[in-house]
Amino acid sequence: MNDSLPSPTPEFSRRIDLRRANRGAAIPIDETATPAEQEALAAILDAIEVPKFRMTATLSPLGRDGWSLKGSVRATVIQPCVVSLRPVVSRIDAPISLRYMPEERPNADIEVMTELSDDVDTEPLTPQIDVGLAAQEALALALPPYPRHKDASLPAMDDAGDTPDAAEEKPNPFAALSELRDKLEGKE
Repeated sequence: MNDSLPSPTPEFSRRIDLRRANRGAAIPIDETATPAEQEALAAILDAIEVPKFRMTATLSPLGRDGWSLKGSVRATVIQPCVVSLRPVVSRIDAPISLRYMPEERPNADIEVMTELSDDVDTEPLTPQIDVGLAAQEALALALPPYPRHKDASLPAMDDAGDTPDAAEEKPNPFAALSELRDKLEGKE
């Protein structure tokens, strides 16, 4: 794999150049998706529409070299019902909690242990981080995987996986054997 290839731009990209950031102050973030970004988000999420997408967060210095991103993404997503394909509206309010830490140096003389909570994902620290991508990922993880319209229903199934109507129409497979036995025994 060629590491020099540029990575694709996310549908909702908001890059922050950390080389220009003040390590002594938190960076407030309040971003809303444009109509074009909403369309792109709908396409990548296999949704009908994303009429609302907003990220609010704070990017704060963490330790000597790291950064912490905490906030939330609020979105309205319209997905197709898995049963009827009718539109299903989901209102999402998902938390965002990430750490951006420098990658460990394998030849470091001194290993420093830092207490970090396990409920926060850690991403490698790069000169620019895309907080929009973090919001996009939080939305994707919060979406219902099988959206179902409130009026959608499947026909009842019996133990064999057939609908009740299909079971009534299906002849008994042993009836033909019974008829054959009766013919052979001369009981017609």
